[in-house]
Amino acid sequence: MPLGGGSSVGFGASGSTGWEKIVDETLIAAATSIDVTSLDLDTDALYKIYLLYYNPTGATNIISCFFNGDTTATNYDYQSLTGSGAAVSTVHGDNAQVCAVYAGRYVTIVGDLSAPVGANPIGYWEQTTKDGSDMNFYLNHLTWTAGSGANVNRITFTGNQANGFGIGTRLIIFKVVS
Repeated sequence: MPLGGGSSVGFGASGSTGWEKIVDETLIAAATSIDVTSLDLDTDALYKIYLLYYNPTGATNIISCFFNGDTTATNYDYQSLTGSGAAVSTVHGDNAQVCAVYAGRYVTIVGDLSAPVGANPIGYWEQTTKDGSDMNFYLNHLTWTAGSGANVNRITFTGNQANGFGIGTRLIIFKVVS
C-alpha cells in the first residue's frame, strides 16, 4: 500500500533545529507491504522511523526493508542480536530482514536510516516485545550493499505473510531540520 509524505508537521520554532515529521500514515486495510516515496536521504541526511505494527496473521511475519525498489535480498546485509528470556543469540545474513514478529502481536519497531557521503545506506532497527513473563528484544544493523553512494528516495517494508501489516499499523518518519 503506497504512503505519501504529504502531511508535513514540524515541532519547534520556525527556523530552529530538531526533527520534522514528514510521514504519518495509518493503514485502514491490511497490506502485504508499505511503500514510502518522495524521500531524499542525500538532502535530509537522517531519518527516524517508527513502525507501530500489528501482525494479524496466524504466523510469524518476517519484515524486510528495501530501498529504491531493489528487492533482491542478496543486495543487503544484516547482523542481528536477539534476546528472549535468558537466551541471547546473533544472526548474520545476506538479506533485508529487519525483524520477525509473532502472530497476533503488537510491536513498535524504531529505526534510524542514514547514508554517509559516498557510502552504503545503513539502517539500525530495534524492537521490544513481551511474551508471557519474558521481555524479548531484537537489534538489527542493515546495510544496502548494492547501494554505494545511492540516494534513498523510496523505502518499502514487506512481510513474508500476505496482508501481514494489520489495520491500524502506523508509520511515522521524521527528518533532521537544521
